[in-house]
This record gives sequence, C-alpha cells and structure tokens, in this order.
Amino acid sequence: GITALEPLYTGGRIRYYNKLDDMQVDARQKLQQETDDEIVMTTEFLFYKILELHEADKMLDAMEKETESIHRDAVNIYENGIVNKNDVLSVELTLDQLSALRIKTANACRLLRRALAKYMGMAEQDIDIEADCSDDAIVDPQQYQMSHLTALENRTETQLLDMWVEKSELEKKIARASMQPILLLGGTVTYSKWLSEWNSNAIAFATVQIPISAFWSERRIYNWKKVELEKAKDFRQDKRELISLQIQDAWDNLESTYRQTQIAKKSVERSEENLRINREHYLNGKVNMTELLDAQRQWQQALTSRNAANSEYLQAKTRYLILTGRREQVSN
Repeated sequence: GITALEPLYTGGRIRYYNKLDDMQVDARQKLQQETDDEIVMTTEFLFYKILELHEADKMLDAMEKETESIHRDAVNIYENGIVNKNDVLSVELTLDQLSALRIKTANACRLLRRALAKYMGMAEQDIDIEADCSDDAIVDPQQYQMSHLTALENRTETQLLDMWVEKSELEKKIARASMQPILLLGGTVTYSKWLSEWNSNAIAFATVQIPISAFWSERRIYNWKKVELEKAKDFRQDKRELISLQIQDAWDNLESTYRQTQIAKKSVERSEENLRINREHYLNGKVNMTELLDAQRQWQQALTSRNAANSEYLQAKTRYLILTGRREQVSN
C-alpha cells in the first residue's frame, strides 16, 4: 500500500522557510561584497603609497639636478676667488643628503611593492605600477558627492542590517505559524490478496493537526522572537546612525584633503619662485650659500608636502567611493 499526504495549510511555514533560505544565500553574497570592499581599499592604499614614493623619486631627480647646477656655480665662483670653499662643501653635503634620501626611498618602495605583490597573491614576482599622482589627477570632489540617504542605502552593511531585521521578522512568523493547526489532504491505496483473489482499495481523507501539547512552549518561543525582532530593529537604527557618521566623515576628509592639495600646489609655485630669486641673488653676491640652500630645502619640503597631499586625496577618494557603495568607480 501507498499513503501520500499533501499539506494544504501550514500557517505559512513552508513559504517562510523558503524565503529564509533565499535570504541566507543573498546574505552570503553581501558578506562577500563587504570582503571585496576591504580588499580593494587595502590594495588602493598600498598602490597610492607606492605612487607617492615614485613621485618622491622624481622630486629627488629634480633636486639633484638643481643642486648639481648650484654646485657648478659655486665651484666657478670659488675658483675665481669670490667665495671660500665652505660654499662648495655645503652644496656637496646637500648632494650627499639627497643620495641618502634616495636610498631610503628606494628601499621603502621595494618593501611596499613586495607587500602589494603578496597581497595580490604574486609574492614571488617583482611588480611595479604605472599611474599619475600629479596635480592633473586631482579633481574637484564635488563630482563624487552623493546624497547622504542614497549613500546610506547603497552600503552593503545597511543592506545586511535590513536582511537581519527581515530574518528576525520571518523567524517570528515561523514561531507564530508553529502554534497554528496544519491541514493535510491525503490518500491511501492498497492492493491485497486474500486466498486466490486480489483486491484494491483507495481512500481519500483530510486531517487536521493541532499542536495542543506544545502550545505553551511554542508560545514562549514566539514571545522570545518578538523581543529578538525589536532588538534587531534597535540595533539596525544604531548602526545606521554610525554608518551615516562614517559617510559624513569620509566626505569631510575628501574635501579637506582636496583643499590641502590646492594649498600644497600654491606652496610649490611660491617655493620655486623663491628659489629662482635666491639663486639670482647668490650669483650677484646679494645672498650667501646658506640662504640659497635654505630656499632649496623649502622647495624640497613643498614638493614632498604636495606629493603626500595628492596621495592622501586619492586615498580619501577611494574610501569615500567604497563607503558610498561605488566600488566599481574606484579605478576611474
């Protein structure tokens, strides 16, 4: 014989369980997206740090060329008996300092390249990057600004919080459905032999299952799920406020770093002009070598500050784009 049962009414438990399973799949995908965001942010940080060191290397090239030019002028003036040898020695000392700084920069760049290669799963390869960290790469951040509410809803964490609340809601509905009766439609078919004759019988029936003995325990579970749902809603609200503050902080930081790049750019222009004037005055005997080298150090500091400001701006842009749910725009 064969007996088959088909549930006609279960209080919605089957539907709720199916939704819960689908939600768990979506949640795993969201968690993977969150992990990908962290990977991209770390990779971009290493990338821009290497880029900053490349720009520092270019700056040292320019500094060495300028210092060598000053050195030639100092040697000529010294040979003509206009200045003493201290000026020549001061310039040579500056050249030595630039050479030492170049070695430190190269070592730091090599270490960061290895870290980036290891992070990308290419630990045995010597990788390098090609990109632009000049002033042309710095654009007004207004073009990246997004509505605060839209950015909040775009965040993977916000979507996961919504799913958590929805999960708690489904679990509450499942607990409520467990207290309700179940209606089943069934049928039984038998085929039997008595003496020499075969007989078949078919019976259709409907049955109702009422959870009388488990009602009170299911009631306690239902009440507990109601409390868990309220906790999930409160937690979501708290986290949404924190995420909102994080997005605002990312935007403020992006604007701040942009202003710093503009200040650093003007500082470079002014220090270049100051160096040009001091060099002319040195050749005309109006300033000494100490003042000229001091003007050159100011130029070096301005270039270093500009490179650091540009790198910080690009990192801030990456952070803001990721925290507003736009990871795909990071490399643009």
